[in-house]
Amino acid sequence: LGSVKERSRADITRSRERTVTSEKTGKQIKNQSTRAGHFSEKNHEREVSFAKSTGLRRSEMEQVRGNQLVLRDGKAYIQLEGQQCKGGQPRELPVIGNVDRVIEIMREAGNEKVFDRVPAAMDVHHYRSQYATELYKSLARPIEQLDRKEKYFCRGDLKGVVYDRSAMLQTSEALGHHRISVIAEHYLR
Repeated sequence: LGSVKERSRADITRSRERTVTSEKTGKQIKNQSTRAGHFSEKNHEREVSFAKSTGLRRSEMEQVRGNQLVLRDGKAYIQLEGQQCKGGQPRELPVIGNVDRVIEIMREAGNEKVFDRVPAAMDVHHYRSQYATELYKSLARPIEQLDRKEKYFCRGDLKGVVYDRSAMLQTSEALGHHRISVIAEHYLR
């Protein structure tokens, strides 16, 4: 058997290069080699606002119904269950960012699906990454005040980066992952 090539963050290109520099003009232009280069955020404001504020996967966005919105203690959450979730694990995720817009979209849907379909060119993973980063920042405690066991020390090409382990776990669970290493390597920026 052949050896498996070692992976590094630098090799990850999915959802990373939204623009490139034109060789002719030197200006930033949409990266046409990605699907994101063919997507208009302006024309799909509802989907983009919803994705940035919930961190849902494409399949989850296509399954979520308006009645899954929960308002508790002045905060909004979306409860996902069974078949809607990857791996079938139910979860409750906090709505952040444009909360009022998400509440409006969910209430408009009522008991029906919020979206019939999500545009194929929409870079949902990019919005999940933005959601994860913002959620982590809102939950993270000052690193210098944490004990060593409360810190997550990155390795490899992220060596020297330190995160709050508790905030990472909460963020990871909101995204439907159960390993904090996944969000450290693929979501937090």
